[in-house]
Amino acid sequence: MTPLDPEETQPLLGPPGGSAPRGRRVFLAAFAAALGPLSFGFALGYSSPAIPSLQRAAPPAPHLDDAAASWFGAVVTLGAAAGGVLGGWLVDRAGRKLSLLLCSVPFVAGFAVITAAQDVWMLLGGRLLTGLACGVASLVAPVYISEIAYPAVRGLLGSCVQLMVVVGILLAYLAGIVVIISCFLFVIMWPFYRCVNRGSERSRDLSEVTQPVPNMPGSRSPSWDLGIG
Repeated sequence: MTPLDPEETQPLLGPPGGSAPRGRRVFLAAFAAALGPLSFGFALGYSSPAIPSLQRAAPPAPHLDDAAASWFGAVVTLGAAAGGVLGGWLVDRAGRKLSLLLCSVPFVAGFAVITAAQDVWMLLGGRLLTGLACGVASLVAPVYISEIAYPAVRGLLGSCVQLMVVVGILLAYLAGIVVIISCFLFVIMWPFYRCVNRGSERSRDLSEVTQPVPNMPGSRSPSWDLGIG
C-alpha cells in the first residue's frame, strides 16, 4: 500500500485544525461555487412549468407546438455538451474561480433572451445559452470544491454539488406552481374586483349628480329668496 501524496492531503485554505474563520471560509467558498449547480438544476427544471404556458400562449407571445416544445426541453443538453468541452479548456486557461464567474454570463444572457423572446428561435437560443453555462458549471464546480476542501470535509462538500442540482430543479417546479396558483387566483378574483370597481364608480357618479347647488352669498335658501322676490 503506497503512502498518500502530501499534496493530496494538503488543504488549500488552512489545515483541519486551523482557526474557525478559515474553516468557515471553506464552507462559504463551497456554497458560492455550488450556486452554479443550483442554476444548472433550475435550468433543467425550467422547461416543465414553462412548456404548458408557452403552448397556450396567444400572439404576439411565442407559441410552441409539440415539435418546438420537444426542442425547447432538449436543446439545453446540446448546450451542456458544448459547455463541458469549453469548461475543460477554460478551467486550465482561466482558472477555477474565474471560470465559475464567467459561466454566470451565459446564464443571465440565456434567461434574458428567453424573457424577451419574440419567436421560437429566440426561445431555443436562450435555452442553448443556459445549457452552455450548465456544462461549464457542472465541470468546474466539483473541481473547485474538491481542491479547496480539506480531507475531513471533502466528501461532505462534494455532495453539495448534486444536492444543489436537485434543489434547483425543485425550485423551478415550485416557481411553476406559484405562477399557476397566482393566475388561478387572478382569474377568480378579477370579476369580483370589476364588480366592486364599477359599484364605486356608479356611487361616485350618483353623488356628483345629486349634489345640491350652493346658495348665493347672503341668501338663506332658494325658497326664501323666491318668497321675498
